[in-house]
Amino acid sequence: MKFKSPVFAVLSLILVGCVSTSTQDKQISQTPSKQYCDEYVGYFMCVQDTDEDGAVDLMYFTDTMDIFMIKSAYNGREYAGLIYHPCVQLMDQAMENISSELLYVNDQTSSIRKTAIRSRLMMNYMRYYTKINTCHNPELAEGDDFGDEDFEDL
Repeated sequence: MKFKSPVFAVLSLILVGCVSTSTQDKQISQTPSKQYCDEYVGYFMCVQDTDEDGAVDLMYFTDTMDIFMIKSAYNGREYAGLIYHPCVQLMDQAMENISSELLYVNDQTSSIRKTAIRSRLMMNYMRYYTKINTCHNPELAEGDDFGDEDFEDL
């Protein structure tokens, strides 16, 4: 699995700044779905509400069926057809809130509104970027000790 550079976070910020938020653009379904799937930065992903309370419980990749984000209360449960990604992350409240907005998207939701949700989702995802990269490459966690011995006598 590849992870994109932080450039996408900057692009997301630009998109959010350009997005209109008129009343008409805020149309979303009043009835949440159990699942919403879409493509994000080249990955096909789904958010799922397993207990039908209108809030996302987990996110997974559709090609591998790997759960990559989950609510802490649901971590460790088994889900038919899904497996846990080795670098699965626990969703915080901010990630849960924005991803849950996707459950209310329907055919009448404007593309501007969908773009705004997507951009906020990507910005929230970028907060997990360091942890995910460290999981995939533990050497990143070790840090760079270049020059440390030069400062031992100070």
